[in-house]
Amino acid sequence: MKRILKLFLCCLVAFLIYSCGGTHGSIEGYDFDISEEELKVDMDKLVDEHSELSYQEHEMGSKYFSLLIKEDIDYIFVYRFYGGEEEQKKPGSRVFIAYVKIGDGKFLTTKNISSSDEEKILRIFEERFINELK
Repeated sequence: MKRILKLFLCCLVAFLIYSCGGTHGSIEGYDFDISEEELKVDMDKLVDEHSELSYQEHEMGSKYFSLLIKEDIDYIFVYRFYGGEEEQKKPGSRVFIAYVKIGDGKFLTTKNISSSDEEKILRIFEERFINELK
C-alpha cells in the first residue's frame, strides 16, 4: 500500500511540474532601459491612449498582467516582469510573455505554440505594444 501511495505522489508531482507550462519558460522577452516602475507608468499611458488595448493585473504566485489587443480577433497576452519587488526601482527592466490566447482558443505556451502562431503573435505584440513603449 505504501508503494502505491509513493507511486501516486510521484506521478502527481510530475504532473504538477509538467502542467506549469509557460511559467518555467517564456515565449519571448523584451529589455528596456528604464526601471519597472517607469515602464508601468508608460504602459498605463499607452493603454489609456488606445481603446483597442486593455490590461489588468493578476496575482498567481507572482504578478502577471493580461493585455488584450483587439485586432480582427482578440489576442490576450499574459506577461510578467523579470525579478521581484527589489527589481522594480533598479535601472533596466525585462518583460516576458508567458502565455497567449488567440480568439476563443486555448492558452498557448512554449510547449504548444506553432512557429506560425508564434511569429504572428510576436509581430502583433511588438507592433501594437512593445514598439510603442521604446
